[in-house]
Amino acid sequence: SNALTTAGAKTCGVGVVLVLHPPSGCFSVKRTIADGPAHRAGLLQGDILTRIGAQPLTNFPKERLPSLLLGPEGSSVRIAYLRDGQSYPAEVDVVRSVDAAKAQVSIRPARVVLHLSEAAVRRAALTPAQLASSLRAEAVDALATRPRRIRVAHVRPDCLRAEVHILPDFDSIDPRPVTALAAQLIAQARDPHSALRA
Repeated sequence: SNALTTAGAKTCGVGVVLVLHPPSGCFSVKRTIADGPAHRAGLLQGDILTRIGAQPLTNFPKERLPSLLLGPEGSSVRIAYLRDGQSYPAEVDVVRSVDAAKAQVSIRPARVVLHLSEAAVRRAALTPAQLASSLRAEAVDALATRPRRIRVAHVRPDCLRAEVHILPDFDSIDPRPVTALAAQLIAQARDPHSALRA
């Protein structure tokens, strides 16, 4: 049985993404989920977390962070952090309310592999970088989303393939999940009347 759940309670987190901060051996905030518990508690990008609950984070294994951050919905965890070169950490209590399973899905990019038309690639006569830029602009238009949500990687005109990464919108300006945009991009790529097929 999962030690993080009790009496059918949902396992929740605090809505924060952490990365290793090598100078301190601790972890810094890469981002918080907009209006999530960590965001509402005042944690900011760049804050250096020194302790979660009673556990100091110096040289703490990253793969064990979920054991500290996740817990039953409505429970709280105290987080100590440093900001802007402070000497002594501030502390904040954060209530767990972000559904862990949904949060993991929402913060991961989606990847769509597009198969390119040989005739269109020949007709355009673009370098891979130019082709990537053109595909990105077309995907942004086709999905009516923010340019920062679309990245084109691994453009292979010789193999007639391109990989499109759809990123989450942490500012919540475009709240559609990456999975919905990926499905829409696939549908557009299959539609013979779509700009993506031109």
